[in-house]
Amino acid sequence: MEEKLSIISGGTLRNRLEDYIISGKIDEAKKMFSCNADIAKQAIEQYNASTHKIMNRANKKRVDKSDYKTCKLPRNLQAFVNEIATFMMFGQGIEFILDGDISQKEQLKPAFDAFIDFTEKIYFDERMREAKRIAGAETEAAKLFTLYTNSDNKPKIVCQVLANSKEQKLYTLFNQFDELVAFAVGYFLKNEENQNEEFFDIYTSNNIFKCTRKSQSSEWLIDSRGNPFNKIPVIYYKQSVEWEGAQERIDRLEWVDSKRGDTNEYFGDPYLCVSQDVVQNRLADPQAVGKVIAMDGENSTFKFVAPPDCGENIENEKTDLYASILQDTLTPELTYKTIMGLGTLSGEAMRRITLPGYIKRAIRAEIYSPLIRREINLIKTILCSYVHADDYDLCKKIKEMKIKFSYRDPFIGGIDDNSEEIATLMGAGAMSIETAVNMNRFVQDKDAEIERIMQEKARLIALENNTKNLNDN
Repeated sequence: MEEKLSIISGGTLRNRLEDYIISGKIDEAKKMFSCNADIAKQAIEQYNASTHKIMNRANKKRVDKSDYKTCKLPRNLQAFVNEIATFMMFGQGIEFILDGDISQKEQLKPAFDAFIDFTEKIYFDERMREAKRIAGAETEAAKLFTLYTNSDNKPKIVCQVLANSKEQKLYTLFNQFDELVAFAVGYFLKNEENQNEEFFDIYTSNNIFKCTRKSQSSEWLIDSRGNPFNKIPVIYYKQSVEWEGAQERIDRLEWVDSKRGDTNEYFGDPYLCVSQDVVQNRLADPQAVGKVIAMDGENSTFKFVAPPDCGENIENEKTDLYASILQDTLTPELTYKTIMGLGTLSGEAMRRITLPGYIKRAIRAEIYSPLIRREINLIKTILCSYVHADDYDLCKKIKEMKIKFSYRDPFIGGIDDNSEEIATLMGAGAMSIETAVNMNRFVQDKDAEIERIMQEKARLIALENNTKNLNDN
């Protein structure tokens, strides 16, 4: 039974895939992958304001006149909802924490420093935000780690974000345990003759296959090379769009806005209603100063006609639509008007007001937390297999260290948000050091902080005793 599961979990799929590749049957190999490009295309059309449905609204035909161009007023709410979700999750980046007691952390500190230094070189936080933004807008994104030689002929590792909006099609091959067996990306580039060449790059844990097909050719040229990392150097993100369930309401809001725009075009300027005798004989010269309209006929009329007003119902519908869009997508109302109306708030108050965003972040963490853990392991492998491959002792420590992480709070409040209450309770003997540290959200590693405090107290007591002994002598 165990042997059967082992074969199904990756070996059979990978072997069949590589058999197709080695035989030059790249089109057959493609069929083994799943591709989300069509769904991503639909999401991108909803995301980009220029391709919203309202932009296809028909103009109005007029007799003996050119067509009246109807208002087409798209809203950028999909991007707003997506940006808020990205900010709530990765606005302040990821906090990496070295696990273990004080002595273990001191021993493994060089390895942890090497890890942090590498994440800064590959712009981890920036690429993480980019991947999250793209996945929230397009339903998928991927981070690819590549080893290449730069213009100075020096090898370098780069992390890039792949996306459908960058004219890159993403292909995935998972087994029944949701383990990534292979990843591929398809794209087109111009050659020296200004002709399109099709590329299809395939990544497995053992090999990297660079497949190329020239324009109007059915034959693939295959460049096979070993994978220097011995892991698939890809982190693949897939989620629903951040405005899921609200698209119809966004369409309706754009329709209401556009119709209201047409009404303003029709009736926004006042109409003048006058009787014929005033038109012929009594209207003042438009250039005259101190204009006077003389009306001496019994039925003479001169008045302005106000435009029809049904704005209350329209405004109520727009308000309800906007509120429901934010509510249905768990999006805090972080508009300029709202924030300015709240005045000066502490970080804790902002956290309470934006509670829906924290709920959504917890939901998304079910997708992103396992992938961040996988990226941590991938980075450790890259450090040992390439960056610090010649340093045996450092690589040994890199393999030994355990790294935890947490999502930083997007709202950085003052350090005194809750420090006064904690200090008062501790001073009154109503709270222990352990409880106080656990309540302090600014402390990431609670156990290590408690140990440091206890060591500092022991040092101060020893110093005080030494001073007392010297005074007694």
